[in-house]
Amino acid sequence: MIRIIECLFIKSFDAGVKDFIPLDIVPGSATLTITDSRDEGGRVSEYKLNATLRKDPGCLCERLAVRVFFCGQSASVTFGTEDLPVFLSVTVDNRITISCKHKEPGRSRVVGTDCVC
Repeated sequence: MIRIIECLFIKSFDAGVKDFIPLDIVPGSATLTITDSRDEGGRVSEYKLNATLRKDPGCLCERLAVRVFFCGQSASVTFGTEDLPVFLSVTVDNRITISCKHKEPGRSRVVGTDCVC
């Protein structure tokens, strides 16, 4: 199944912000790979995210949670917690590129929420 990312949101645990804020992504540039596996500690989910942004919201280098919405689906994927946050790698040249590789225990979580893109 091909799922196209419609929009990305982040929530900073450092800024004291309670809500997710949208990232201004270049359409069609974002990819998310989710791998569920098992290791000696139990089930593990690994998230690999890449995206190109139009502008920097100013909190990309903080401790984050990431929420991903897909085109045509009411479900979202959220990863990163205050105890196990996401850290983005940010590359700036003529565009802003973000990426991350994040692991957390348990199966990947797909939550049925309305897309607010």
